[in-house]
Amino acid sequence: MESLVARIVDWAHRRRPIVLAIVIASVALSAEGARRLSFDADVLSLLPRDNRVINAFRTFLSRFGSLDQLYVVFTAPEGRSVSDYADEVRAWTAALRDAPEIARVDAGVVDRARDFGWLADHELLLLRGRPLEEALRRLSAGGMPAAVAARRDLLTVPSGDVARTAAAAC
Repeated sequence: MESLVARIVDWAHRRRPIVLAIVIASVALSAEGARRLSFDADVLSLLPRDNRVINAFRTFLSRFGSLDQLYVVFTAPEGRSVSDYADEVRAWTAALRDAPEIARVDAGVVDRARDFGWLADHELLLLRGRPLEEALRRLSAGGMPAAVAARRDLLTVPSGDVARTAAAAC
């Protein structure tokens, strides 16, 4: 008794033009499907679209660009100095510098002995390119009311919702 595989091979051998046409049609259909295939690398697209907190976060990202610049500030409890935690801060800084996702780490120690109030007058000097243009647009006469309204919208997100969303994301 002839096996099923042997019969299929025999049938395909006798009808080579038909098999070739089927293969070409399958490859063409697959190529068309692959052309329409896309990959979304945006992690936010995985989050629900109808959540008020997530929509506020999306609005924040659309207005400010991204979370590419992150400032981490270490503070010491009452009666202690940040310099008491120098080893821990150095360990954090070293770990951040070793992370492949982080391009640059600037570290410095700030304690209550220094007044960094001057930074408020000079913080636009920290911005370059598109973020600077966006900040200047928001500070213009036409952009200020819209910027204030947008901040009010972001402040209407209840903090409990934010905490639950952050906990759910972890």
